[in-house]
Amino acid sequence: FLCVLYTWSVSVCESCRVSPGASRVWGPGLEPGVVLPVRYFFIQAVTSTGETFTSSPGNPPQDHRDQGPGARSSPGKEAFRVKVSPLDPREHVRIHVPAPLDRADGSFLVRYRLYGTALTGLSIQTDVSTWEDVMRCPAMEPQIETDFASFPSIDLGYMLQEVPRRFSSRGGLIHYAVLGNRVYRRSLGKYTDFKMFSDEILLSLARKVRLPDVEFYINVGDWPMERRAADASPGPVPILSWCGSTDTRDIVLPTYDVTHSTRKALSKKKNHHSTLETMRGVTNDLLSIQGHTGEPLDAHGSCDVTP
Repeated sequence: FLCVLYTWSVSVCESCRVSPGASRVWGPGLEPGVVLPVRYFFIQAVTSTGETFTSSPGNPPQDHRDQGPGARSSPGKEAFRVKVSPLDPREHVRIHVPAPLDRADGSFLVRYRLYGTALTGLSIQTDVSTWEDVMRCPAMEPQIETDFASFPSIDLGYMLQEVPRRFSSRGGLIHYAVLGNRVYRRSLGKYTDFKMFSDEILLSLARKVRLPDVEFYINVGDWPMERRAADASPGPVPILSWCGSTDTRDIVLPTYDVTHSTRKALSKKKNHHSTLETMRGVTNDLLSIQGHTGEPLDAHGSCDVTP
């Protein structure tokens, strides 16, 4: 693997002094076992007295009492300059490191992409459990728990009969099965051309980790499908979709636009795609959006909207 050295310099102003030694650095981009198109890590700015920065310059907390006695405005995106380079100065590897993204809470997101190959090579095939450990995935994900709350148990046999019977004539329904880390699919609807997007996501995952054997349905159409209430009898069936509403039970995925850009990232090429293409296009991906959140809500004025 490629060993990299992380260094940063800090610009100091009179009203805020950032301590490089006290500031905290963490994230998967510091782990050599994490293999991603774009690696990333975080920096939490801390003063020399150990106080944590909590907001961006020009937008201080409205009431510092809400932020704690040690609240400080963020030092701004120019506070840190990050250099990533091989430990061996004789080895030349092209590495692109954009300016850190100010997350407006005193922390910064640093992304970098390697354009060269380490002398010993890189492996991107790993077991799911290893991936979860290296990426420090949480044991429980609140959003996933919420999404599956309508399905306390899933009868696979019932689902494989009920979904085609009710929805095969509705448009963009795709039946996927992953067996032995190979992805199989069967188109059930009339308008399933957008299956190329879900194909790309699943094939990308299968190249990076060994997926468990699983079957599911994805709706690649423009409208959610399952309208049964969670407490109905018979109950709803789980369908993954790129769309949803409060009146439907479809499990909403990030849009393909976001997924595409976040996966590949870091290229300057202009396109309209975003998790498959992190730092690659003009659409904000799941990393870059953290540095483009606009003004904090407490900086907005109050107003009434009259219909």
